[in-house]
Amino acid sequence: MNIPKPIFYFLMLLVVLLIPPAQTTARTIRMSDALKLAITHSYQLKKAQAEQQASEAMLKAAQASRFPSLSVTSVAFYKDAVPTFDISLPTGGLSRGIGTNDNYQNDFRLSLPLYTGGKISEGINLAKASREYYQALKEGAVDKLCLQVSITYLALMQADRQVEAARASLHRVQTMQDDVHSLYNAGAADSIDVLEVARVLSEAKFGVKRAISQRRTVEIQLLTMLGLKAEDTLILTDTLPAPQKVTQAPLSPAKPELLAAKAGITLAQSRAKQKRADFFPTVSAYAGYSYGKPNIDFFNNDWNDYWSVGGKLTWSFNIGGKTTYEVRKAKYDIQASQRIYDNINETLHREKYLAWEGLQLSYERYTTAVTIHTLAANHYQLAQQQYHQGTVSSNRLVEIETALTEAESQLAAALADYYIALRKYYFATGSELLRKGW
Repeated sequence: MNIPKPIFYFLMLLVVLLIPPAQTTARTIRMSDALKLAITHSYQLKKAQAEQQASEAMLKAAQASRFPSLSVTSVAFYKDAVPTFDISLPTGGLSRGIGTNDNYQNDFRLSLPLYTGGKISEGINLAKASREYYQALKEGAVDKLCLQVSITYLALMQADRQVEAARASLHRVQTMQDDVHSLYNAGAADSIDVLEVARVLSEAKFGVKRAISQRRTVEIQLLTMLGLKAEDTLILTDTLPAPQKVTQAPLSPAKPELLAAKAGITLAQSRAKQKRADFFPTVSAYAGYSYGKPNIDFFNNDWNDYWSVGGKLTWSFNIGGKTTYEVRKAKYDIQASQRIYDNINETLHREKYLAWEGLQLSYERYTTAVTIHTLAANHYQLAQQQYHQGTVSSNRLVEIETALTEAESQLAAALADYYIALRKYYFATGSELLRKGW
């Protein structure tokens, strides 16, 4: 069937209008809100939390080893033949069956460990150290996530400033173009000036588009970290104050990397003590109850029961010295864990001092950028006046405007870089400020 083109175009337009547009949300957000959303969304952090919860369950299981254990055994079976006990007497013979064809047995035993050579206590200590280790890993994952979100958030703030700088540059170039056209119409400028300002205007327009695209790239990265839709828009409400000099802080003893390394030493020590416990016997007490048929009465096909109480000692040795070598290996593992701690401690102190140097340099870069921006702005204002007076060429004015645009971009970058360096310093020292906003 051939549909007339006007009707076809009308139907296509109707279909387009009926399709709902993609829903986008503009969300205002602060740094503190971004950190909370990222912590809630992070799959890596959820994995660390699951591992911590598993270590909590393992600790409870180790502590439960101190309690008695109840075992229940129930057996029912049939035997097609039962042995007999035959006795020949002068008055006749005597024959008795030993057991029955139908057998039922129920045994209940309650066992309590009395002495294990330290296996249970060191197992609990091992589980506690494991809990501390995974707790430290989780805290470390939170710190790394907060650092990553902070850097991305600051990068987005920097991108906002870059967009503002690009638009300000475009506005200056447009004003410059109007001035050149006015001078051209008055005969005070030539076509070269017109072409030059047209070229600069095209570059300024593209600079705005590029700044917007770069901002959108960073925005998508932050949206993904926060668990929000990639098509949403973020409006940052924080305002960065002017950087101030900060005092040098010591390395926090609660830094997750240090706590994890300490827990690693405790783990190795507990494993060594567990291996040494293999040299000692295991003593336990038990109480039992038995009920069944024929149970202890093999000559009567009746149900009966009895109680029992006693103790058990288990002591085994490997004649090849297996336990001795395992204990020796465990001692070396302790030494290795201590060296790991020393290395981490040394590395963290080095990273702290490096972060401090980076923070000082970023502060100096910001103060320098402020000075350069002030000079560039004053230079541009003076150049505008001289251009209108005819003492500065349009090419020179374009160069001065380009320098001002670059100074604005450098100032925005220097401000963001300072706070990024500050966040890295918080991370390096283990400061609680890393998990907070401004």
